[in-house]
Amino acid sequence: MRRSQLAWLLTLLIVLAGVRAQALAQAIQVRTGESLVIENEFITIIVNGRAEDTGRFSVNTTGGDPARAGDEQKPLVYGTERAPGPWTSYTTVRIDGRDYIFGGPTGKRAGRTGLYGEMVTAPYVHEDREIRAAWRMEDVVVTQILGFAAGITTGQLDTARIEYVVTNEGNRARNVGLRIMLDTMLGANDGAPFQVSGEGLLTDMAFRGDAIPDYFQAFDSLANPQVVSQGTLRALDTTVPDAVYFSNWGSLADGPWDFDFAPGRDFTRAGEEFVLDSAVALYWDPRPLEPGESRRYITYYGLGGITIAPGHLSLGVTSPQRLEGSYTDPVMFEIRAYVENTGEWIARDTVVRLENLAPLQLVQGQASVALGDLAPRQSRQVVWRVAAPPGSSGDFVYRVSVTSSNADPNRVDRQVTVVAPASLSATMGGIEQLRVDGGRWQPVPFVVTAQVTNSGQLEAQAVEAEIRMPIGLAVAKGDSTLRRLGNVGPGETVTVEWHLIPTGAVGNLPVSLQLRADAARIDPRLPTHFVSVPRLDAALRIAVVDQDGGIRHTFTVGDLFHVELQAHSVRELYGAAFELHFDPSVLQVLGGRLGVGPGRAFVKNDPVTGAEQLLNWVRPVHVDNRTGVVRIVASRAPEGPLEWVSDSLATIRFRAVGPGQARLRFMMVPDNPFLSPDAQRAYIADSSGNAVDVMTEDTVITVRVGEP
Repeated sequence: MRRSQLAWLLTLLIVLAGVRAQALAQAIQVRTGESLVIENEFITIIVNGRAEDTGRFSVNTTGGDPARAGDEQKPLVYGTERAPGPWTSYTTVRIDGRDYIFGGPTGKRAGRTGLYGEMVTAPYVHEDREIRAAWRMEDVVVTQILGFAAGITTGQLDTARIEYVVTNEGNRARNVGLRIMLDTMLGANDGAPFQVSGEGLLTDMAFRGDAIPDYFQAFDSLANPQVVSQGTLRALDTTVPDAVYFSNWGSLADGPWDFDFAPGRDFTRAGEEFVLDSAVALYWDPRPLEPGESRRYITYYGLGGITIAPGHLSLGVTSPQRLEGSYTDPVMFEIRAYVENTGEWIARDTVVRLENLAPLQLVQGQASVALGDLAPRQSRQVVWRVAAPPGSSGDFVYRVSVTSSNADPNRVDRQVTVVAPASLSATMGGIEQLRVDGGRWQPVPFVVTAQVTNSGQLEAQAVEAEIRMPIGLAVAKGDSTLRRLGNVGPGETVTVEWHLIPTGAVGNLPVSLQLRADAARIDPRLPTHFVSVPRLDAALRIAVVDQDGGIRHTFTVGDLFHVELQAHSVRELYGAAFELHFDPSVLQVLGGRLGVGPGRAFVKNDPVTGAEQLLNWVRPVHVDNRTGVVRIVASRAPEGPLEWVSDSLATIRFRAVGPGQARLRFMMVPDNPFLSPDAQRAYIADSSGNAVDVMTEDTVITVRVGEP
């Protein structure tokens, strides 16, 4: 397999990739000690390495959002690397109804009532880019993997990727579920509202199933937000939770799985007064986990991207920064607008509009939404569902505007980039004509190639190329029709080759190509390569003989006849192994395997008496009248090969049982016992186990209904 591109493009990509890799390596810093830390210019991920609360984590900003001042060095998930380290957020693994807390034991409130397992792998930094740890809970091993990812609304590495891999190492199925509880915090604000699907949540709320949003955000003030955080639930490679609960931290800290949930209650921390403390819990319901099976749970939490225009009517707009396009389906995404009256008087007749959308399409919501009157400090949200049409790609800028009858208008322009999906095309090449040399085809085997190119902007995953040869060609011994190319990057070309052999048919024979891949468009005009195979003197043919000894190919239902499978001008014939295929709805072998007899090539005549002696005719002959297959296996042992022969190999008696046309054709078998282990597949073998080249000729028999 060869991977190639235009030289200048390859050089450019290598240079860019090297620069990016070097920048990324410089950007990620690592610290170890009582807390393990990985950080970049946007956020830091901290994992507790102490004996208590081992493995619990937090997320803070470092430089935060480059477009926003004031969000540097702020917590997103509570906890610092200083003692006691992260402890307020924790993950629960429910195994057959028992609730285990991931990591080391705690003496504090959060998760104290849960069960604890045994440490398999202490927290460590993996390849300077992730922090990993593993615990065993009964016979279930859970691995926690924390690293950086690009936020869907920012496009920057300002988001923590949170992954758990759960493996059943026992010998019986377990019911396993997972809960991740995050003690969210926005700088100094521990009780900021969650912004979810058009609502600003200040009280207990739950979402299940289809009601779970693509993401949720949190910020304290639209006019001057200190920090904007975001949890991503339905993008990238997330495992969409079965339920999401927003509540106060105290209730979630006290209940490892079930907890005190009261819709409509504010986020005052349970057990305390006047302290707002919000948290979120993601639930994946218990499902059977079979012995040896692994399951992944993935979610994201980090900074959120909002384009904000301050004013009397402050306006913030968020949507994915980048979308993966599709050639076949519309790509759905959400545009969310936040409006806050930051003035000192009521904003009358407030209207929000979504504008300049084309070619994107509005699929849910009204382009113009009347909010009515907004009191000072009052805020509202508007959510639209929008689709990028199939085949669309590029940068699209839309506008959200807000107007009022007594306040200055405001507007935000925001860009969304739709990336062209992977698009695969191919060309084929290789030898176009075989030659005949010494009564054999040359070269054998021969090579056919395919060049598969991804002209899209995204990687094509799990790419497979497979060739199809309907007649006369097969893959050489040890080869396969299937090639697994793996992932093919944007602009990349992968070259693959196959080794083929002729199987008897002659003429201009086709080799077609099929491509398969995940999330990629495949060009419907895939090529077909043709190989010209010339005629040989040596051939296998079929003679159809009626009961009177005449040659004919048309019969009536009920007629009896036989066919002779004949070798013509074949040199060095020693052994033969092949199948004859026919249509069992039209023809049946008379008497089953008793209807098949040896040809004269496998009979020895005594030169004195003329008596016939059957040579190595392998019995029982395989006959299957259900599928229409007769298998012939015979050799001239203990005699030697025939230097040159034109005679019969076998005789088969048939009955015409139904009207129609039945094609009789020779087929190779993969296990010719007379060929040496390193020989290519063939119908005929010489006495040394080498393949003897022959061409094959099929025949067609027509059966009609007789006169009434």
